[in-house]
Amino acid sequence: MFELKELELAAVEELQTRWFKQLDDIAEEVDVSWLYGDYEGRLARMRQHFQKVNESKLYLLNEKKEGNPRAVIQLTNAHRSKDPAVKFLEICVEPALSTEWRENFDKDFISDLFKVSAGAVYCAAVEARNVSISKLKIYGRTEELRNTFDSMVMDVSKSGLNVYREGKWLIIEMER
Repeated sequence: MFELKELELAAVEELQTRWFKQLDDIAEEVDVSWLYGDYEGRLARMRQHFQKVNESKLYLLNEKKEGNPRAVIQLTNAHRSKDPAVKFLEICVEPALSTEWRENFDKDFISDLFKVSAGAVYCAAVEARNVSISKLKIYGRTEELRNTFDSMVMDVSKSGLNVYREGKWLIIEMER
C-alpha cells in the first residue's frame, strides 16, 4: 500500500541522497553515469517548483510500511475549469524503477514498477475524491505511455469504470 504526502523542499535533499545512493549501487553493475545528470535535473526542477507560485503540487508516493519514497508525482486541481478534474501531470520514479538503464525487464521488476505506477494512480484518484472531483486525467508525456493507455482502456472498461482516451490524456471517471 502507498500513501501520498505533499513534497516539502527539505525532502528533496533527502531524495537526492537516497536516489543517488541507488544510482551508486546500480553503477557497480552497469554504466549509468549519464543518469546522474538526468536525476539531478529532475531534482533541480523539484526545487524550482518551490520558488514560484504553482497551480500544481508535488507529492511523495511512500510505501506505508517502510515509508520509502518510491516516486514523486505532480498533480494539479483543475476544479475551476469547464471540465473539472485532478490532472496527473508527471511521475518521477526512483532510479531502481527506471527503465532507462535496464537491458532486461524481469518479472520482479515489472511487478514492482506496475505496483508503484498503479499505487500512484490509485492515490491520485483518492486525492481527487478527497476534493470532491470525480474525474482523474493522466497525461501521456510519451508515445510509449500513450500506447499503454489503449490497453488500459480495453482492460479497465470491463471493470465498470468509465475510462477512455482523449488526445494525450487517459480519463478515468469515478462514481460520485
